[in-house]
Amino acid sequence: MTNNSSFHDFIVFKKFISTKLIMFVYAIGSLYITYRGLITIVKRGRSLLGISTDFSERLLLGLAIIVIGNLIWRVICEGLSVLFMIHDSLFSIEKGLHNKNITDPLIQHDQKEVKKKEEEILKEHIQKAEDDLLKY
Repeated sequence: MTNNSSFHDFIVFKKFISTKLIMFVYAIGSLYITYRGLITIVKRGRSLLGISTDFSERLLLGLAIIVIGNLIWRVICEGLSVLFMIHDSLFSIEKGLHNKNITDPLIQHDQKEVKKKEEEILKEHIQKAEDDLLKY
């Protein structure tokens, strides 16, 4: 594939940058979730509900934010990534079908069947037209 073709695929939305973008956003989000979990552990003061918390509660909450938050974030990003991977797979299948060599025996057989059917239909139409002309 040439660079021009890749650029064209990008312009007409046949090639997506979303999978790379999703990986980047995942990394940033994961770092942020981990940062917020660490801040929860270290920061003294009141919890989200306004109740003062001791270190063990903050530690538990911070670890939960880090583990569960990153797990949920990963599942969300993987789900988005799978959608774009499905598109890429379907596009490559479509491209492969367009580039399929016509010397394939199955394709030739199908083409012969279609051509035979077209000839039959054409003969029927010609016969009907001749019959209609002979009536007058």
